[in-house]
Amino acid sequence: MASIRGRGNKTTETAFVAILRAAAIVGWRRHLKLPLRLFQDRNAQRPMGSRQGRRHAATVRPDFVFRELKLAVFVDGCFWHKCPIHYKAPKTNEYYWERKINANVARDRRIDAALKSAGWRVLHLWEHELATPSGVLRKLRRRLACRCR
Repeated sequence: MASIRGRGNKTTETAFVAILRAAAIVGWRRHLKLPLRLFQDRNAQRPMGSRQGRRHAATVRPDFVFRELKLAVFVDGCFWHKCPIHYKAPKTNEYYWERKINANVARDRRIDAALKSAGWRVLHLWEHELATPSGVLRKLRRRLACRCR
């Protein structure tokens, strides 16, 4: 687990950078810090004594940020973020992995809610979507053009 890094993933973020550069899309930054107020999920399974339901300041680092357009883009791995198409639960240590992956999904929801309440738009791209750059570009251009949340 310690050798798995959250940034610089060759198969997802680097592939998305290549798509952006090939399409000459500019105005983005990687891992830009966005200070936000996050809310803990009251229904999450937490050990006793933890900070359930409390507000706390946190720094969110979306994979890609279009600052002027207030668009945060996350490139999610199919395993780590529980892709509805490709996720397959491990057979060993099932309890650990179920809690770990569900915590990732819950954290993603909290971050999305915090970003949206701060006026940001959020786009999630799945790892498997990067195989078809035209589909990724269509989705991205739609979000860049849309002024809705």
